[in-house]
Amino acid sequence: MGDPLRAFYTLAVLNPQEEDVLALRASHVDWDTLVNISFELNSSYIFYTNIKRFGLEACFSSTNIKRLQAKKESAILNNLTQINLFYEITGLLQAEGIKFIPLKGISLTTDTYPDIRMRVGSDLDIFIHPANIDKCVEALKKSSYKFEPFIPSSTRGVTSAHGQACMVRSQDDIYIDIHYRLFTWYEEKYIFKIDSAKFYENTVNKLWKGYDLAYMKKEDEFYYLLMCIFRNRLGAFRHYLDADAILKIHGENFDWTLVKSYLWKSPLKQYWETILKFMRERLKTPIPDEYDWERDIRRGNVDWVDFNKESQGKFFEELWACDSLEEGGVTTNGDGQFFLADGKKKIGHFIFNRSNCERRLFPTPPTG
Repeated sequence: MGDPLRAFYTLAVLNPQEEDVLALRASHVDWDTLVNISFELNSSYIFYTNIKRFGLEACFSSTNIKRLQAKKESAILNNLTQINLFYEITGLLQAEGIKFIPLKGISLTTDTYPDIRMRVGSDLDIFIHPANIDKCVEALKKSSYKFEPFIPSSTRGVTSAHGQACMVRSQDDIYIDIHYRLFTWYEEKYIFKIDSAKFYENTVNKLWKGYDLAYMKKEDEFYYLLMCIFRNRLGAFRHYLDADAILKIHGENFDWTLVKSYLWKSPLKQYWETILKFMRERLKTPIPDEYDWERDIRRGNVDWVDFNKESQGKFFEELWACDSLEEGGVTTNGDGQFFLADGKKKIGHFIFNRSNCERRLFPTPPTG
């Protein structure tokens, strides 16, 4: 019996590799189990799209094919309803001079995916500058939106634990979550403890159906999705698909160095190799060679130095407390890159694993 989750991710990505699908047909996979996974991970639409694309309907029971077809029709209707609702809210708020950032699903649906039906949405999340929350509330109150009674306004001191100013419901019973800050764990732990109001400084302005919206930079959005994945590995598997979509659609202009700089300053740093391995092996994501640290390990170009528990703390303090550290003709700056003594030629990257007290020095790949 093949690995059902691996088989699922072979099919449930944008543009799966044909050779991988052919290999999957020859394996002993419980095909109908994959259908249940697709429903659990809210990814049945893209899964069914690829089943049709590669002519795999006969591998599944007729009952499950009917389930997938019904879910596809429901997803299309839901997404079109959401898009229309989002268009209406955008017009209402921009008429009041309120600019906002679409978060998560709606930003991907309107800006990232070429086909709005590829990602199934649940509710709408928008990010409003804290200074505009009350103005936003009043604008929506004048329309047909119903407010949840327990969170009337951010400035009245009644807010949720997740930076949610209020929740409104449309006549179609779609919920709109209005945030005045991002989730606490995201804002305070991962993005350098910034004030959410400063988040607008790193957005990209784009026109959508005649309206001016502020979108996350793709590198920021990708990083946000990585945090969802590695903060809650099982509960957020479907975000792998979103992260892969961002890379595949914006791959040529994707700033890997920026993403790495985010990771290097966050607790997700420890997952960097895991992230690369998953994207490379399961999602077939093309990653630049300079980030292929596993390749350097396989070639034996890695210097391992073991530290016992006693010396671990002292070494760590010395390394990160200084701007530079002399070490046998090699200096390092504070972000873990090693240089020759003249401080000009970079010779590698440094990773210190506190869990097993290991130091890894990865040579920087030659350029040119």
